[in-house]
Amino acid sequence: MTYALSRRSILDLEKAYLSAYDYYGNIDAADRYEDRMKSEIEWLAQNPEVGKLIQGVREVYMWPFEPYLILYSKSPVEGIQIERILHKRMQLLKYLQ
Repeated sequence: MTYALSRRSILDLEKAYLSAYDYYGNIDAADRYEDRMKSEIEWLAQNPEVGKLIQGVREVYMWPFEPYLILYSKSPVEGIQIERILHKRMQLLKYLQ
């Protein structure tokens, strides 16, 4: 299975990278963090059934990755579509509308 990133999830991934850079203080650590997140997304594309369906929202599932939630929908064409990558502190429903 494959995956596709929405425009918003690309921006979310960039924000997560910058947050990792701020936290770790160097580019190599931020790169490794981004690589781990992308590996998790690839694994999720192979195992889309593991996510939890978000109640009250169109067919969107969530999967935790450290302080983030990876939000995705299942797609017969791409495998999964990554909708958003949000910090767990954010209000999910606000960002899915």
